[in-house]
Amino acid sequence: MKCTLAVIVVVTGVLGLRTSEPLQAQARRACTDLSSIKWDNGRVTSARLVAAGRFEPAWATQSLPGETRPRALSPEAFADLPAFCQVMGEGETSKESRIRFQVWLPETTWNRRYRADGFAFFGGTMDPAVLAAAVREGYATATTDAGGDGTARANFLVNPESLKDWNYRAWHETTVKAKTLIASYYGSGPLFSYWNLTGGNTRQGLKNIALYPEDYDAMAAGGLSNYVTRLTFAQMAAWQATHDTPDSYFDARALQVLNAGVLAACDMNDGVKDALLHDPRDCHFDPQVLTCREGQQTDCLKPAQVVAVQKLYAPVRHSRTGERLYPELLPGGEWNGALLNPSPELPPADYAANFFKYVVFRDPNLDWRTRRINYDADVALADRPEVSAVNAIEADLRPFIRRGGKLLFYNGWNDNLSPLYPIEFYRRVAETTGADAGKSVRMFMIPGMGHNPANGNRPYDRFNPPPNGYSFDPMPLLTRWREAGQPPDQFAVDHRTNGKVDRQLLVCEYPQRAEYRGTGDPMQSASYQCRLAERPAAR
Repeated sequence: MKCTLAVIVVVTGVLGLRTSEPLQAQARRACTDLSSIKWDNGRVTSARLVAAGRFEPAWATQSLPGETRPRALSPEAFADLPAFCQVMGEGETSKESRIRFQVWLPETTWNRRYRADGFAFFGGTMDPAVLAAAVREGYATATTDAGGDGTARANFLVNPESLKDWNYRAWHETTVKAKTLIASYYGSGPLFSYWNLTGGNTRQGLKNIALYPEDYDAMAAGGLSNYVTRLTFAQMAAWQATHDTPDSYFDARALQVLNAGVLAACDMNDGVKDALLHDPRDCHFDPQVLTCREGQQTDCLKPAQVVAVQKLYAPVRHSRTGERLYPELLPGGEWNGALLNPSPELPPADYAANFFKYVVFRDPNLDWRTRRINYDADVALADRPEVSAVNAIEADLRPFIRRGGKLLFYNGWNDNLSPLYPIEFYRRVAETTGADAGKSVRMFMIPGMGHNPANGNRPYDRFNPPPNGYSFDPMPLLTRWREAGQPPDQFAVDHRTNGKVDRQLLVCEYPQRAEYRGTGDPMQSASYQCRLAERPAAR
């Protein structure tokens, strides 16, 4: 690929790099000059300098039909942004497909690093909140629509070439072009390049480092969602189990009853009563104890709800062969918002619904009122090479690791997609890496946290932390590991309620877990220590 620039020196991921240059760098070229840059397969369409505090997102705040989530933050959420160069561009990836991308370059506060945070669900939106979080921390950053229509809808994936873009091409192309623009704007490329990912974004990063190990130097990945053709069956199975009959449906009150029953049975398994399961694999909870007795109307579950829970606590299996498709949900992870939709006429878990509709079945007119998932024939459809290629389950990441690459995995024990799969994938990567895996690959399991931190599919923003739930920023851990050779072995995460920190958890490198010291406030991380479990976990 050729680029119409005079001289560009790209420096990225130099092993063992130590520099005496100042931490921050400022632009050496006018932002508007970048508008003339072209590549063989693309070009910059616009470049403008955005003054500090003056960014106004041209992005609707309301969802459109077929979208997967609410779309944008309010303009006030961007008032604290420093000045940056906003570059927009496009690239042709095949005769039938093209992508758009954005690159944001801090004008005077660049920390000499590049960071990509991926996109939620099926992309398209080029969410400015994701870019803003990186720029606030001084990173140059980028995103792409992956060939979408500027919304979060998945209908564009019916095009096989667009599916390739969403799968792997869009991010590689965007990364290469972003580094070119960085070098042109500042006079040198980034010293280090990072992935910072949660949820569905993790698939994008893991696919990228497997195919293009030179693109990035380290990755933080939380809430692994990389086995798409299996986790989508798990999402659909959870929906079908809780919507099999009108009595199967769970409202918020029923989920509270279930969660209270789990805690009553298992909260003390870890030696402290703190409304938390520090390792839910040790919880052997039988939901039948919550079955409503004759005449009982409250604080109990209907028989159909009990059956649904039993299905959730069992692996998702192939209906004919019995092969396990995806691991089970563990007690404590009952809080799944996708289960709270009472209407059988509305789509089930939206990521899975869109994936089956546009990628597996390739049927934009599919009606979920008449179409149920078949856990035999539909598995075969999902296993077609052109579909299963979107999985990012390559365990041999040694080309990335040999370059000095670091992988920091983290996941919530209350993951409503099952916390067992991320552990299994981590083990596969570590085993493939070999005896020195701990130098490059580490896993952390966070008690009480769901699939993602409270910030969801958007990166943690320390300037605007989420008001409720567990949250933390993995980037300081990752950068110290990659740049200073200091691997993390434990850290603390905060829990907030209505904006106030009301709990701090100690999180330990897996397979260790935090154990209560026997004294001290159980809501403070200092009251715990990291230890291997005295007995093997039950599952």
